[in-house]
Amino acid sequence: MPRKAKRIKLSLLENAFDYILNAVQQLQGKRPSKRRIKYGIVHLWSGVELLIKKRLMDEHWSLIFRDINKADRKALNSGDFVSVYFDEAVTRLKNICGIDISDHNDILKKIREDRNRLEHFGITLSKEAAVSNIVKAWNFVLDFTSAHIDLSNEAASEKLFEKIRRKIIAHEEFVKERLKVIDPEIQKIRSEEYPYTIIDCPECLQETLLLKGGDCECLFCKMRLHWKDAMEEWLILHEGYYRVFNYEDRSIEPLVLECPECGYEGLYRFADGDAQPPDPAAICFHCGSSFLYCEWCSLAEVCPNDQHGICKECSIYLIHKKGKK
Repeated sequence: MPRKAKRIKLSLLENAFDYILNAVQQLQGKRPSKRRIKYGIVHLWSGVELLIKKRLMDEHWSLIFRDINKADRKALNSGDFVSVYFDEAVTRLKNICGIDISDHNDILKKIREDRNRLEHFGITLSKEAAVSNIVKAWNFVLDFTSAHIDLSNEAASEKLFEKIRRKIIAHEEFVKERLKVIDPEIQKIRSEEYPYTIIDCPECLQETLLLKGGDCECLFCKMRLHWKDAMEEWLILHEGYYRVFNYEDRSIEPLVLECPECGYEGLYRFADGDAQPPDPAAICFHCGSSFLYCEWCSLAEVCPNDQHGICKECSIYLIHKKGKK
């Protein structure tokens, strides 16, 4: 008997990420060919459209039909229907889901125009401009997915997104563009009105990991980590694997201490120049609290009026000790 042909089954999200992954792969290497750039643009746009439709579908399946009045479960399951056009999808995204992507309008419009001309006419576009546009659109993919797409029940899609994310953040042009995009947010957090601390991310190595209490998130690569995992990975990177996991050495010279604010063992003394603000400091990975460290005991908060970098407790102890002499 003839063997049954294997059927390919991809979820809407898997399909979106498959296109985007291909687009990312097309730009690997320092000098991608015209053909690779072409498919990078075409596949990236297909992925972006499907990503937005996925978010609409999460809200309600009928929203991906062009005519909601003709929404039908059978048609949905068979795929035999006209799906919502992009402009209307963006409108529904804003009006129904409360998600405004207008900050990305210019670059998405440019990618769509380039894709349409590539598919239906012809295009005159420099390699540099094409690569720049694709890289800018990757910012949308990373931010939109991280903020608005639920991957918790999509194991295959989650793996694909992780693969995409790792390839994206390794791309030299993307690094430059991404840092430019997130710089205003970084500067805002570093201003005195925001009591958060930014350190270097153990995943992408950019100084963009935000410690604010609870889970940590990297503003550059969007990696989210439980505070304990973030602390462990950071310590492995900076202190070495052996020192982190050799408990005998750690009991003699602890790497992390109990935080005086939250009571968790998550307080780490950063070397000068590693943390801002404050710098130098002891910072808690669990609650995000930061303390100017005492030069004498390395634990308690420095008295604001003390010019010598010694906390109140140690100052009292030293005065008492001198008095005894």
